[in-house]
Amino acid sequence: MRKKKLLEHPVRMFREEELSKLPKDKGKPVVIAELFSPGEETVLVLNVYEPKILEQSNYMPSYRIFQSSATYLMQDIKNGRWRGCSWKYMLRACDQLGYFYGYLLPHILDHESEKRIAEYFGKPSEADEAFWLVYRAQGRILARKNERRKRRICEVTKEKMELVPPVGKDFLRWAEEERLYWSRFVFYRYARKKQMRGWCTCCRQEVLIERGTVRHNKKGICPNCKKQVTFIASGRKPRQMTHVAKISKLECADGKILYREFYISKDYGGIFPHTWDFKCTEEMRWYLDAEGRIESYRRCIEYGMVGKWYRSRKTYTKATILYPGGILEAVSKTPYQYCALSDYLKANPREKIYPVGYLQAYQKFPGLEYLVKARLYKIVWDLMELPGRTRNLKTGRDLRTVLEIKTKQEMELVRNNMVGLNDLRNVQKFIAGGVKLTSEELLCCFRLYGADEELLKDNQYLPLKKLTGYLASQVDRFGTGRGCRLDQKPETIENQEIDEHRRFLGLWRDFVRFMEELHYETKNEILFTPYDVHKEHDRLYKEYEDMRNKKKQAEQRRKDRKLKKYLAEEKSLLDGKIENKKFQLVVPESGAEIRREGRLLGHCVGSYTDNVLSGQCQIYFIRKKEEPEKPYYTVEWKKGRIVQCRGKKNCGYNKEMELFLKSAEKKVNRLKKFDEKAA
Repeated sequence: MRKKKLLEHPVRMFREEELSKLPKDKGKPVVIAELFSPGEETVLVLNVYEPKILEQSNYMPSYRIFQSSATYLMQDIKNGRWRGCSWKYMLRACDQLGYFYGYLLPHILDHESEKRIAEYFGKPSEADEAFWLVYRAQGRILARKNERRKRRICEVTKEKMELVPPVGKDFLRWAEEERLYWSRFVFYRYARKKQMRGWCTCCRQEVLIERGTVRHNKKGICPNCKKQVTFIASGRKPRQMTHVAKISKLECADGKILYREFYISKDYGGIFPHTWDFKCTEEMRWYLDAEGRIESYRRCIEYGMVGKWYRSRKTYTKATILYPGGILEAVSKTPYQYCALSDYLKANPREKIYPVGYLQAYQKFPGLEYLVKARLYKIVWDLMELPGRTRNLKTGRDLRTVLEIKTKQEMELVRNNMVGLNDLRNVQKFIAGGVKLTSEELLCCFRLYGADEELLKDNQYLPLKKLTGYLASQVDRFGTGRGCRLDQKPETIENQEIDEHRRFLGLWRDFVRFMEELHYETKNEILFTPYDVHKEHDRLYKEYEDMRNKKKQAEQRRKDRKLKKYLAEEKSLLDGKIENKKFQLVVPESGAEIRREGRLLGHCVGSYTDNVLSGQCQIYFIRKKEEPEKPYYTVEWKKGRIVQCRGKKNCGYNKEMELFLKSAEKKVNRLKKFDEKAA
């Protein structure tokens, strides 16, 4: 479809006589369908009008959608531009009412438009809603466009991807035996004989097992290859056993480093002797240049395009276990040849790492090589996880300058590889804050309670060593699980124990806050360690709530006294002067009377007392002369006008009341000498 030919079709203006057909929901866009033949093919034209614009006597459509069998195009008349957007985009641009699946349902103005849409798509008009016919047709066109785009992209990357060689047998052997090291089994058949027959998936041989020495689903040592395996009884084996993992490999390609990510799976099935199916599928490829820039490519999994590659926008990698072979060859003759990545892998052979992040961190901070050789693996991990952290490092010749180490305690932690970069910064912050704990105690404290600045505030009330010991005793006495002191190793503390200790820390912090609010003595440390902090917390909370309620009541009484004086002036000015034969306007005497009016009539006027006191509005009562004490209507007067009038359960008012309100508004303004222009 060419835009010049489409513009030849005249714009269909909305007619005044069609205004009666507009929907009650003013947020729904209105659609009128037309057929137009710019050439051999007939085009469906959908004129979209917005009711809020039609009410302003602007009968021009906001959008025009030209739909053919192969494509669609939208003319944005409101903004004077063309868009290749679908029906969805147009519905988003309209008012936000009538949502369905996140998009606005339109209103087809007449039956003729519905019939044109249905006939255009070859459907009877009763078969389906016209909206869904357009929606599905555009969805099919968009799917074809995306498929063509992907095919075009895949053709561009085909030559580049074909230059990458397939992986070797050594890599596949490493992937199956080393990466899936925990997926080693001995499947045995139970028998009453002294020896049972089994099959080891590690050494791929039949083994003989002494009866009574193994149990189902328990770990042990294979009698043949002497490696740790899991024994599985063939009669109790699940029908499907599949283990999956992700691995990666580094290579050199065209002067760039090629990082390849694979998905491997090991599927056990069949009957004794057990067989398995090992698969290794490549998913992503990243090309890293000398400046640290990344080009990523993803393998297609859509039907009809499986195995093809297309350019991806993904710029980050997941942590995987990297294949140790070929790393030195991959980084040689590149700016990364001295990165010491192979040294890091030798020290941490089964650790998941970010290889691309490691190389990017080295490109920004070449001193990463010395950190690896100094065995500061935790700091290296923090840098490869987020290479941007290298900005926090200083340039220098020694560790003290680079890591900004100031004390022997910090240097001891770094040399023993006990902290990463984040933990080191937290330790420095706590030491500067006056916390007197050893390095091991600080790390245990971070594990139990986190490293937030609230702990530094807690240290002002009670030294952290005493506080943590007290909380551990509270967990022992009244909590679930064991209490953990700071002399324990952080690795031995479980997550459930951490949650329990942090719960008691939260109770203690609330207890201290209540003590300060209630003006208790806070200089004696003994007062901060009650026998049962939970019980004391609940007791002080009740006192704290009583104190807050008393303050609120005193504040409310003060406001009521001030409001009563203000309403007395209003009453002397207006009371008894605005009435007719049936109704009269009454000024309330106090805030309590306004709140009582709201309770009896069932509306929210009781919440307006603060606004009345500040002068933002004024509340008046309307009573029947026959029943002057019975609430009837409530009026809000604001800036010279009556803006609200509500009766029982927020009901409206009749014409008789409307006439009284108009006259009352004029009389109030005259008596109060209110100048509307000045306001």
